[in-house]
Amino acid sequence: MPSQLQHTTPTRGPSGPVPSSPSRGPAGPQDTLGNQALQDSLSSKSAGQLTWEAALGESLGSKLYEALSDKLSDDELRQAAEGAVESATDKLGDFLAGRVDASEQEAAAALVSALDAEIKRIAGAAATGEVADLLRELVDDNPLVITSAAVAAATAWVLSNQGIGMLSSKVKLGGGHSLVGGIDPGKTLDLAVQQVRVGYRYQGGGTSAEVIGDYFADDSWKVTGRFSQQTERGGLASVSGVHHQRNDDESRTRLDLGYRHDGLGANAFWERERSIGSDVSTLGGSLSASRDDWSAYMRAQASTDGSREAAGGFHHRVDDDMTWGVEGFSKRDAFGQADRGVQAVFKWRF
Repeated sequence: MPSQLQHTTPTRGPSGPVPSSPSRGPAGPQDTLGNQALQDSLSSKSAGQLTWEAALGESLGSKLYEALSDKLSDDELRQAAEGAVESATDKLGDFLAGRVDASEQEAAAALVSALDAEIKRIAGAAATGEVADLLRELVDDNPLVITSAAVAAATAWVLSNQGIGMLSSKVKLGGGHSLVGGIDPGKTLDLAVQQVRVGYRYQGGGTSAEVIGDYFADDSWKVTGRFSQQTERGGLASVSGVHHQRNDDESRTRLDLGYRHDGLGANAFWERERSIGSDVSTLGGSLSASRDDWSAYMRAQASTDGSREAAGGFHHRVDDDMTWGVEGFSKRDAFGQADRGVQAVFKWRF
C-alpha cells in the first residue's frame, strides 16, 4: 500500500503566515544580564521621572522633569520666598522713612530689620514644608498638564507677534574691560534682522566708559559714547555723545556735559538736528537741587530757528507712585508765537 503523506496548511495572519514559535528553555546568561540592567535603571529613577518619561518619552521627559525638579529643591524655594519678603520689607522701609522724623529713623529701620528676619524665617519654613510637597506632587503627577500649559503660553506669545528685542551678550576681557554684541531678530511672525550692535565697555577705579555702535535694517546707523569719572570729593562728572545717521540728508548729533554732587546737579548740552530743508542747532542747560523728597530746578534752551524755552519749579515726591509740583515757564516757537505762565504738575502711577 502506498504511504499517505499528510499536508498541513499554516495559519495565516493579516499579512502572511504566522511562524511557529520555538520552544524556550531556561533563561540564558544574556537574558539575566539584560533584566538586571533594566531593573537597575528603573530603581535609579523616581516615580515622578518615570511618569514623565512614560508620557513624553524617555529623553524629553527625563530632561524636562530634571529641569523642573532642580527648581523645586528646598534651597531654591527658600531663596524665592526670602527674595519676595525682602522686596516687601524694602517697600515698608521706604514707606516709613518718608513718614517719621529724623529722630525716629533709627527705630523705624530696626523695626523693619526685625520684621525682615522673622518673616523670612517663617516664609522659608513654609516654602519648604507643605507648599514644597504640593508643588513636587503636582510636578510628579501631571507632566502633560504642565507641559501643555507651557506650550500654550509660548504659542500665545508667538501668535501675538511680539517683538523679540535685542539678544545680547558680553565677553569679559579682564581688568574691567569687556566687549558687547547683540542682534535684534525682529518679531516672532516676521523674523528678519532689525539691528546689529557691537561695542566696548570699561568699569573700574571710579571710571566708567562705553562706546556702542548700532547698525539698523534701513541702513541707518548710530554711535553712542559715554564717559564718567568720580571726583575726589565724591562728585560725578560725565560726558556723553550720540550721532544717529538716518540717511544722507537726515541726522541727529548731541553732546552732553554733566556734574552731580550731594544732591546738586548741573548739565549743559548742544544738539543738531538735520532733515530735508532744515538744519537746527540747540544750546541749553539746567541746574537742579534735591533733598529728601523735594527737588527744585531751572532749565533753558535756545535754537537757531528762533525758538526758545525756559522753566523753573519744584517737585515733591509723596511716595513711589505719587508726585506733585509747580512750574513757571516761558517759551516761543520758531514762528514767533509766545506763551508763558504757571502750571501744576501731578503724577500718579497705578
